Amino acid sequence: MATKKQSKPALQKLATLARPNRMGQVVGSTLYLLETKVSDDFLAAFPDATVARIVAYELSDPSKPVRKGACDVRAAWAFAATKQALYVLLARKIDDKRSVMDLAVLDISTPHTPKLATTIEDVGAFGADSKQPVLVVSEGQLVLSTRAKASVEVFDLSAPLAPKRVASVELKGTPQAAFADDTGVLITFLGNDEPMVELAADGKLRLIKGLGGSELPARIGETIFRATGDSNNLLGVFGNDGKERSSKKLGPTSILVRVDGQHVVTLGDALSIFSADGELLARKNGVEATSQFSASGGFVLLPQRPDAKAADKSKAFAFEVWKLA
Repeated sequence: MATKKQSKPALQKLATLARPNRMGQVVGSTLYLLETKVSDDFLAAFPDATVARIVAYELSDPSKPVRKGACDVRAAWAFAATKQALYVLLARKIDDKRSVMDLAVLDISTPHTPKLATTIEDVGAFGADSKQPVLVVSEGQLVLSTRAKASVEVFDLSAPLAPKRVASVELKGTPQAAFADDTGVLITFLGNDEPMVELAADGKLRLIKGLGGSELPARIGETIFRATGDSNNLLGVFGNDGKERSSKKLGPTSILVRVDGQHVVTLGDALSIFSADGELLARKNGVEATSQFSASGGFVLLPQRPDAKAADKSKAFAFEVWKLA
């Protein structure tokens, strides 16, 4: 009797949302999107004139996302999602010389109708550039940095709708990017000389020697993944001690790496999905997105680059939903 040949998994685009969205996260069967029509540079210069909202979409049929409720969040910069709440960083202009960032907490106990629970004012000065701030959740803690100084702020989330600031952790440099899981928060810095650090739940810092550079890391279990950032752009696979185990050639363009808890997702010349062991599962050429792309809930969420020439301006920031099929 012939053995049935196993089909190779493939990447499938499920839906395109023709609305201006910058980033998204999936919680359960709900897709939350940060909807705004402006670029990062405009937001930094004119936060009070920026209209933005967090919108909930039902994903019972992922090929046909259904727009549900929304909550206005003026000048929203980024957000992190949990099962209980959304944490949204907002830019707020104090005067012509100073802007700060506030932290809005949205209640999602009713998933399709996010609503504002509280706002914590001035969690940090607005950074001097338009890079994404650090905003991650790990084991009942929210860790954030507006990238204006060499430290991160830690908030206890025992009461998810009422975060309590419990610590300010000094670092050796200004954090560039961070990844969080149940073990802790991996933090990177500018340049190759300053090694990555891990901030544990008890507030202790652990150096991960041999892993310098500002690229966003990702981790599944005891394995760390990141782009090497050299001209060949390799996907480096490292142990939790920072020792390289293997690498995969990805392509000549800048590579972005994310994980959804089970898979590694890379974006550059192509959208590629790897197993936690580094095996290539699927690859799709010609896929584009901004650096705010994410992977969660088994979905890959790709905000498209702004198309200033689009006749229909609602499609200028179209948002794609993909899945490993």
